[in-house]
Amino acid sequence: MSDTLRWGILGTGRIAARLAGAIKDAPDNELVAVGSRSQASADTFGETWNVPGRFDSYEGVVNADDVDVVYISLPNNLHAPWSIKCAEAGKHILCEKPMAMTGAEAETVINTVRRHDVFFMEAFMYRCHPQTAELVELLKNNAIGTIRLIQSAFSFGMDAERIKPGGDVRLYNHMGGGSIMDVGCYGLSLSRLIAGTVTDKPFADPIEVNGSAAFFQPAGSGGFVDLMASAAVKFANKDGERDIIASLACGMNAWCDRTFFIYGDTGTIKIPDPWFAHECLRIEIHRGDDAEVITIDDDTDQYILEVETVQKHIPNRQPPAPAHTWADSVSNMHAIDKWRHSAGLKWVSE
Repeated sequence: MSDTLRWGILGTGRIAARLAGAIKDAPDNELVAVGSRSQASADTFGETWNVPGRFDSYEGVVNADDVDVVYISLPNNLHAPWSIKCAEAGKHILCEKPMAMTGAEAETVINTVRRHDVFFMEAFMYRCHPQTAELVELLKNNAIGTIRLIQSAFSFGMDAERIKPGGDVRLYNHMGGGSIMDVGCYGLSLSRLIAGTVTDKPFADPIEVNGSAAFFQPAGSGGFVDLMASAAVKFANKDGERDIIASLACGMNAWCDRTFFIYGDTGTIKIPDPWFAHECLRIEIHRGDDAEVITIDDDTDQYILEVETVQKHIPNRQPPAPAHTWADSVSNMHAIDKWRHSAGLKWVSE
């Protein structure tokens, strides 16, 4: 590779644009190619972000000699297939979450990545922000004692025009749609990270997942997706302590407060917005009537930090925790499977 990391992007949607901006702002990173299903879309994106390589196919980016790493921002059902194709072409990979449709598919991706000796990271951007690392250290140092309960809510109100046939890819079963896959995966990811701190591990596998969901089926789509979902997730605590319970909620048709809570036997941690930390750099610790506010002294856009995480750790082929390691990502996908199946959501391909 050259001294500058050269990026290609698959897809031209909103999140692709967000990362394009981050690549432009990250030192020694350059966006050199974009691929879309149509030349017009690739050209429009290329003009907006000054991208020289503009392809009317995803293959064009994957096969380009001047591309070192590919960011995959396609619908969920295409994450695993294109991760595999990128790995087989010797390209490093940043794949949008969730990295696959199922845990088994995620395992196939990682096996392929390992075999072809390329970098892979799942794009949970909040895991790259120092606020997340600070939270882990606080919990390891018993800031609130023994963890008992975790509460997470991540939901947004989708535009009414999108909740109709043809309105949004996130509403289609065969494309891996629904709120669990879109935003519920965040709460599950962070809960697993937190539960792992009690045994000084980078994550914990849940021992029980009980989910429920409100379903929606666009006409002619062939399957249901969850517009709203919740889950009670149980993790084992340490040394015979009572289990940790995580209460998760997610949705695509209701706005909610994204404040995240962790309750221990000596205090409570409150994070106003863990997913977009650069917009609210604050961790609150409450012990009785006392309150402590920890401010993170780094307001760098977390998408830039995500790009820099890839750049820094390519030689190791995966990032260190608390960013999503390969094992962490596979574990999260298996936990998502349990949530979906418990709530009654299966893919038409299953």
